[in-house]
Amino acid sequence: MKILYLSKYYHSFIHNPILRLEEDFQIDYRVYFFQRIMGMIRSKQYKNTWNNDNLARIIPENKSKIVKYLNVPRNYFIHIDGYYLYYKIKKLFKKGDFDIIHSQSLTTTGILAYLLSKRLDIPYVITSHGTGDIDDAVPNAEGKTVLNRFAVNQIKKVLKNAKVNFALSEKMYHQMKSLAPEANVIINQNTYDTEIFKPAVEDKLSCSDDKINLLAVGGFVDRKNHLLLLQAMSTVVKDNKNISLTLIGGGDLKDEYISFISENSLDGHVRILPFLPHSELVKEYHKADFFVLPSKAEGFSVSLLEAMACGLPVVVSHDQGTQILVDHEVDGLIFTNYNVNDLKDKLLFLINNPEKRVAMGKNALKKVEKYQNKHHEIYDVYKQIISEKS
Repeated sequence: MKILYLSKYYHSFIHNPILRLEEDFQIDYRVYFFQRIMGMIRSKQYKNTWNNDNLARIIPENKSKIVKYLNVPRNYFIHIDGYYLYYKIKKLFKKGDFDIIHSQSLTTTGILAYLLSKRLDIPYVITSHGTGDIDDAVPNAEGKTVLNRFAVNQIKKVLKNAKVNFALSEKMYHQMKSLAPEANVIINQNTYDTEIFKPAVEDKLSCSDDKINLLAVGGFVDRKNHLLLLQAMSTVVKDNKNISLTLIGGGDLKDEYISFISENSLDGHVRILPFLPHSELVKEYHKADFFVLPSKAEGFSVSLLEAMACGLPVVVSHDQGTQILVDHEVDGLIFTNYNVNDLKDKLLFLINNPEKRVAMGKNALKKVEKYQNKHHEIYDVYKQIISEKS
């Protein structure tokens, strides 16, 4: 079994499943990573996500290739990237080289997978990893889409012709089905590095009424909504001087966060760290008492998985991408999206109820066990596709 992977992401949620498929099922593979030059120029966050040092395990160089390309503006012409990459790399492959193509997005590499599939006469599957990958193609309340009609039609074509489309959540499942009712869609969530992210050796789940440490991890971009968390913190610390928040990430909104922290006298309560290697990141999870994910929207958050795997209770926004993982008042708390007062109340509840924190953390640890081997489901799909073709 030989798989060609196509990805515009260079994240652990790409590397880990592929490496585990190789270890557990001895698949052969090649991975082509497509790096947007304009993204590298404009976005600090985008640069950080391509840093090998941040990952505990990466695809070896003899199994992967990074292809840099000059991308066009996203909103209207993202489908053109797929066609451009097809003409850039199509001669690198011939029929019989691979059994399956697996694209790690619907848009750029999804269109590329569709075109290569026709050329090489092999099936392809799609994994859509983020809300932005499909949200822009789905009509809003006014019936309008961010992407133009031609781009949306290309995405529909990709969905229809894929042997399987993996969605990370029920929300994404229904979005895919709304665009292409005949598409074969299966829910299959991300996994995490089980060798790294686990509870601390010492009894971190014991109660502590001293310093309370909150943690949030993710890009400093509007969708992650860290500013809402900072706004809630500015109220929380007025009567709780022993509270601290660590923000880990990077991106274009960092300066805005720093200004807000300074203007609201949060300097002694909030620290900002860059994206960390997994070996260092896990130490921050171990220091934390609970984890906060205030995102406006999520596909399926790997950082949330990692936090729960380290035995942390969580506070998350009311979004289908997070509700898959969190049962309210069982392994975490869910606050009303965009509602800073509700977020503040949920933070205060966990701050003031250490026994609840401990109980929810233990439940969170149990909850994530079922996400440790999601790559097995992918392998079963591969086997089914290959058997049908033969």
